[in-house]
Amino acid sequence: MKNQFYILLILFFAFRIQSAEASHIIGGELSYTCLGNNNYKIEVKVYRDCYNVEILFDDPTNVFIFNSSGDLVNTLHIAFPGSDTIPVASNCGIPVPFVCVEEAVFIDSVNLPPSPGGYTMVYQRCCLTYIVNNIVNPYNTGLSIFATIPDASVASCNSSPVFISYPPTVFCTGVPINFDHSAIDPDGDSLVYELCTGIAGADIFNPYPNPPLPPPYPEMIYDAGYSGYYPMNTDPVLAIDPVTGEITGTPTAVGIYMVSICVKEYRNGNLLSVHRRMINLHTEAYYLSAESLMLTESLNIFPNPGSDIMKIELSGNTSINHEWRIYNSQGVLVNASLIANNADAIELNVEGYAEGVYHFQWIHHDKVLTKSFIVSR
Repeated sequence: MKNQFYILLILFFAFRIQSAEASHIIGGELSYTCLGNNNYKIEVKVYRDCYNVEILFDDPTNVFIFNSSGDLVNTLHIAFPGSDTIPVASNCGIPVPFVCVEEAVFIDSVNLPPSPGGYTMVYQRCCLTYIVNNIVNPYNTGLSIFATIPDASVASCNSSPVFISYPPTVFCTGVPINFDHSAIDPDGDSLVYELCTGIAGADIFNPYPNPPLPPPYPEMIYDAGYSGYYPMNTDPVLAIDPVTGEITGTPTAVGIYMVSICVKEYRNGNLLSVHRRMINLHTEAYYLSAESLMLTESLNIFPNPGSDIMKIELSGNTSINHEWRIYNSQGVLVNASLIANNADAIELNVEGYAEGVYHFQWIHHDKVLTKSFIVSR
């Protein structure tokens, strides 16, 4: 009985460690360009949370290529090329310091001779960040980032559409959204835009399948009241112009939402492919963002995620009369206190906190240092 207990305990902690290590992906997309002679350039854009999670990109990133019969015909092992941080922009001109998006662009080439029914290329990864308001069990939900090459009899040497710009990461409640989310198509095909359902793939027990199952892939399971076509709380509702790709709507609630945007590619009235971008979008309360916040690496919280006692340190602190505050993901103040003179660290007991993302502020006069932490059990 004791041995069984230890085995269960080991499995529990292995599950927790794997959960923490896998939860970092916040979006992605896969596109291709025909180079001629059945050669294609493959480009995978992967977006990760670079603020709340320290896990790096996969190296290599594997792209699996299936034919229409579901047979695995090729695998691309793409080395990590480096990454860039996407500037965090908001639609209300106010900086939000606790959001960070990092992009890695994996590029390779492959020769794919004409095949009946074409090909499907896929990169699968689990899991989403812990708190995504519109998806059930985001910490056990991964992404299937894929693209299809049509049958050569329908379109020979086709290239997929590519979105031009990455949208603002943060939208303020009560402020209208107006963003051009249009794409370009190298072949001049007709493009039609729509909000669409996110596609899942992989789970916490197999976060990086090698290889994954062949298509089709399951749709994400949305929380009550949400869908791919109503992914976030907005009034008027979030919408995309089918012709121009302009996204409009006004956020009404704070949260983090998985949003999928699809562009359908048509030639001579025939649907060739659907290019899908899946990304996390944040909505923040305007009053929270309006504070003069400063992001600094001198404020550290560990362990993060945490479940009971978390330590918060401010390096280089020489001031006095500090105050700290904690807001939940809805912008509600849940705790606050004064800090003793010259203290540069505190211990925070979060046993009574609900699971989720919180924003810690260390305040002194007109300087506010902010860092997010996650409570997870």
